[in-house]
Amino acid sequence: MTGPAAGRLRVDGATLHYEVRGTGPLVLLIPGGTGGAAAFDDVAGDLAADYTVASYDPRGLSRSPLDDPEAEQSVAQHADDALRLLDLLSPDAPARVVGCSSAALPPRAAARVERTMADMPYFLGRIVPSFMAYRPDLARLEALSDRLVLAAGTDPRGELPYRPAAFLAERFGKRLVHFPGGHTVLSTHPEEFGALLRTVLSA
Repeated sequence: MTGPAAGRLRVDGATLHYEVRGTGPLVLLIPGGTGGAAAFDDVAGDLAADYTVASYDPRGLSRSPLDDPEAEQSVAQHADDALRLLDLLSPDAPARVVGCSSAALPPRAAARVERTMADMPYFLGRIVPSFMAYRPDLARLEALSDRLVLAAGTDPRGELPYRPAAFLAERFGKRLVHFPGGHTVLSTHPEEFGALLRTVLSA
């Protein structure tokens, strides 16, 4: 199996590194934490049998440098970055978007783990504070809730990573999908995660 094709996209204040593989409807994979595009390597290959699968390094991390390294980060900027990628890679057709929490890398990916750890101080100092303070527009989300699949891991029930998804599912009257593992499912349960994700995407 060949590796992904890499590209770069200029966005407001940054240049994004992204990777694409496969053919079919677009699935954009948004990593959490500092894992970047490589966090999905163990699941993207299988998905690429049926989808065009894109993943990327979020702005300010790894291979997606900021024009100004001291620039503030915001959820709105990150959301706009994802939209720009969707516009680029699927301009005329709907796409599916999958976001994960902390995207740790498996220990065997030594070079990538090193890159991930190097990004950690920036992630904790610049990204986490603004994201933790973010208040979503619940009315807007509720209006779009028929397009949402809300999911959480089976391990951290009641903990911080679990609570927002559970809250939104209850508020919108939707079933909460439970994936195996917890906050670092992409490194602890990649096969199970990928299998269930395929089921969710095809539903």
